Amino acid sequence: MNAAKFVDAIRRFVFQGAVDDTIQLLSEGPAGRSPKPSLRALSDWYKALPPEDRDRVAQVANRSAEAAVFGFLVVLDGDRQIEDPNDRGTLALWHEKDGKDVLLNDPNGERLHDLFIAQ
Repeated sequence: MNAAKFVDAIRRFVFQGAVDDTIQLLSEGPAGRSPKPSLRALSDWYKALPPEDRDRVAQVANRSAEAAVFGFLVVLDGDRQIEDPNDRGTLALWHEKDGKDVLLNDPNGERLHDLFIAQ
């Protein structure tokens, strides 16, 4: 695993998964015996939309998931502060496999959020 492979996996399994899960929820309705009424209402609203408006909702879901993942990667890269600037630590994202450790968010390497946007 390296930074590029990590970002590719995040794109496929987190970003795209969030978009797909959201559209599935809207299209099929919430699962379970007692779904939240707010989720049922969103699904009913979505199903009543014309196809071109459903496409727009999918675009919004896509953009929202992209912004959330991008923002999280910016935090992992240390470029967005989540702590008091006067008492700030460092985030280190390590991948360990077969006795090898790889720092995925190496401050001297390519930024995770730049890799995400470039894909």
